[in-house]
Amino acid sequence: MSTKLRPKVPCDCKKCNGKLVDTRTRKKHYEEEKQFQSSMKKGKEKENRSRSDSVDSSYSSQVL
Repeated sequence: MSTKLRPKVPCDCKKCNGKLVDTRTRKKHYEEEKQFQSSMKKGKEKENRSRSDSVDSSYSSQVL
């Protein structure tokens, strides 16, 4: 019985910081970081919308 040797590649995620890891590990870390970035972007968009809504409502009450 033989085992398949997988190549080691550098992983530049925050956890690994350039260490050599299995290709599957790098792919997993890349997906996790991509998901994190996406959630951060959505959070900022939501925050910006709520800020603009509050600015709009305060402006509307001043105009009236």
